[in-house]
Amino acid sequence: GGQGTVTVAAANSPYTVQSAAEGGVRGKTPEVVATVTRILMGKKKDLAYTALATRSVKQPPVILSPRDGRLLAPPVLEWTGPDRSRYTVRLFGPQGLVWEQANFPRVPLPFPSSAPPLLPGVAYRWELETKDFPVQHGRFTLLSLTEVNGIRETLSSLEPAALPGYPTNTVAVMRAGFLFEQALYADARTELLAALKVDP
Repeated sequence: GGQGTVTVAAANSPYTVQSAAEGGVRGKTPEVVATVTRILMGKKKDLAYTALATRSVKQPPVILSPRDGRLLAPPVLEWTGPDRSRYTVRLFGPQGLVWEQANFPRVPLPFPSSAPPLLPGVAYRWELETKDFPVQHGRFTLLSLTEVNGIRETLSSLEPAALPGYPTNTVAVMRAGFLFEQALYADARTELLAALKVDP
């Protein structure tokens, strides 16, 4: 109901959640909030979990992001793996190899501006290779400028300033839920990591 945290005790029980005050949330925001609430409350398919650790002395690298889905902007490639290893990263498009970087440490790797520009709507695949382990693969597609503007317009309705009375962390989860529903998995992950950094 947009009223923040309420403690229910004997004095105010039973408690009924009231709608947010008229005029407290304006414009497109109530519709967006209702949609995101349905997304978060809806039943999802069973999740497929990926192990990020094993009992092996040598832990294989695992791609974190992007693994699949769509992106608002060129990717920041992230993975786990041995700290001392050096990695080779390759990006492929429909025509073949687009970009490659070798001997790279295990740190987030933003797609460089010096590389050939990535095109919206094109399916890209990236590879992560290091010694003694199989090559890992991830896939992504960039949104068009029109799609990006539409997503950003909706996100502007899911800001703490536009949702008075909603806890900041609730707004962060709503934003991530909306992004996840749009198959923007990497952007949803970024949203949640930023919220965790502010409030662990």
